[in-house]
This record gives sequence, structure tokens and C-alpha cells, in this order.
Amino acid sequence: MKKIISFALSLALVLPVTFTSASTTANAAETDSTKQLQRVESTLTELNKEYVDSTIEVDTSKWTEDYVNQISAYNDNELKEYLEGFYKDASNIETKTVDIKSVDSKEKGYVTYLNREGTVWVGVPSLGQVFMHILFNVNVANDRSEFLSGRVLDSWQEGVALSTYKPQSGSFEARGTKAYIRAKGLLTYGIPKTPLSATKQISVLFIDEITNGY
Repeated sequence: MKKIISFALSLALVLPVTFTSASTTANAAETDSTKQLQRVESTLTELNKEYVDSTIEVDTSKWTEDYVNQISAYNDNELKEYLEGFYKDASNIETKTVDIKSVDSKEKGYVTYLNREGTVWVGVPSLGQVFMHILFNVNVANDRSEFLSGRVLDSWQEGVALSTYKPQSGSFEARGTKAYIRAKGLLTYGIPKTPLSATKQISVLFIDEITNGY
């Protein structure tokens, strides 16, 4: 009987220690996760001020233990260099006009104008390709010799599902036989293999010419 009581007492003493140890480990992991999140957010705040045309934020719902371990391995300078690379990627977005065509008018107020749609390829480093569409109308001379006026009606994007586009403004400038069309907007995309998302103001410019199907 004494042996049974002795074993029970020993077990009672060991179990709290085991639970306490597991709880301590969990608390330590949570503390480190919070610490690394604060490091990342603090560094991003600094970089967002430096790179005024781009903003990068943390999506805490995608903050994982693996990413915490990755960040923990960086000292402060290495962390800044790592995060700054994403801003540089955003600064290297390229564009190229791939198509300009006439489309049917959807607004009765513009039936005297020619409605056109330009498609521009947008290359986002580490993400993939996005196609921007810019809808604009054009007023040309009766003899089709020159552009007279026009304006941007809308712009939108298609392509990578991880990105969204919010149009901001558009401009149309007629210069004789050429028209310069520009659309500005905010492109937001998730950065692969991270809990980060970047928002970049992009400006897409393309040139329409009087010889392009008028």
C-alpha cells in the first residue's frame, strides 16, 4: 500500500511540472512571434516612408510559424535588406502595349465619338503578368487626318488572381496624328510565400495613332 501511495504522490508532482513546461514553451513561442511581427511592422513603417509610391503591409492572418523562424534568423540590417527587395521589385514593374482596337459605344452621349480600348501588358516581378485595359473615346477630324479630343472612360485589370486594381485617374492628349493616353491606378498584390501584400501606384501610358484602324 505504501508503494502505491508513493507512486501516486510522485506522479502528482511530475504532471504539473510537465504541464508547466509545455505552457512555458507555448508562451515563449507566442512571445517570439509577437516580437518578430513587431520587427517586421516597424521596418515596413520606415520603408513605407522612404518608398512613397509603394506600400507594403502584413496580413496577420497569414503569419505562420515558418515565417517567424525565417525572420528570426535575420539581424536588423538583414531584415531591412530582405524587405527592401520587395519595394525594389515594385519599382521595376514594366508595361508594354499589346493591342488597341475600336469597340461599340455603351453610352449614348458618346455616339459621335469613336470608342477605343487599349490593352497593356504589366509585368510584376515575382508575381507574373497582368493585363490592363483602358477604355477611352476619341474625336477625330472628318477626313481622319488628326485627333481632335478624347478622354479616358475606365480602366481595369485581368490576369493574376492574387492582384487587384483600383482606377484613380486618366488623361488624353491629342497631338496631331497621335494621341497619348494615360491611366493611373493602385495595383495591390500578395507577395508569394510571405504574409505580405504590396500596393503600388502604376501609371500606364500608350500611344494611339491615326493609322491604327481609323
